[in-house]
Amino acid sequence: MTDFGPITSSTRRSDHGEIVECAKVDPSSGCQHVIRGNTEEEVMKNAAEHAKQHGIREVTPELKDKVKAAIRDEK
Repeated sequence: MTDFGPITSSTRRSDHGEIVECAKVDPSSGCQHVIRGNTEEEVMKNAAEHAKQHGIREVTPELKDKVKAAIRDEK
């Protein structure tokens, strides 16, 4: 199962929600999908689901770090 794992005390929460743009994580994908969630944990879960569309079945620590680094507040 694709899983970005639990988010610990660093879980962020924003009044506007959080987003990550797939193209920011992997520019070579050409994917314009924007993943949204109310918290960082929710964004990570949704990103794991979206990763399946790219054939990613196992999330590496490196990929998890790239996704976390690309998360930003939705404005």
